[in-house]
Amino acid sequence: MKKDKNILFTVNLLSIKDLQSVRSMDASSGFQVEQWLEDNSEYAWGIFKNGTDELIGYCTIGYADDVGDTIERHPEHTNDSLLLSDVYIDPQFRNKGYGIKLITEVIHNRWELDGDRNTVYLIAMYDKLKYFYEKIGFKPINDSEGKFHGAMVLSC
Repeated sequence: MKKDKNILFTVNLLSIKDLQSVRSMDASSGFQVEQWLEDNSEYAWGIFKNGTDELIGYCTIGYADDVGDTIERHPEHTNDSLLLSDVYIDPQFRNKGYGIKLITEVIHNRWELDGDRNTVYLIAMYDKLKYFYEKIGFKPINDSEGKFHGAMVLSC
């Protein structure tokens, strides 16, 4: 992983002022993070280039409810468990450490807001993403048949 040494970044909650940038990123990513901006201000986060308004990536983190049996039957799942989703980094900024920084800061910021280190789950959309998330500390969850269907857990 090579990093851009001259590019600084900040991780912040997204707000309605970021709407245009989020819409543009939604069009590229296929996600719908825009819907989180008005109603759930603690759930949508972005990483911004040079501390400006230039959004280079985003993700959401909310409660892990209605996410399927593999996660809901996991022994560490509680009503306060979290689900990381909609992770996207603009292609020109990938493989430079920004995704890892975004995810780790968002999880830690969310734990701080909640006042608790709740278990975090995610569903990796592609098998190759499993290795990326393992770098952060997530572990695959196998279903009752021992198959990996993308569900992963970050235990505290």
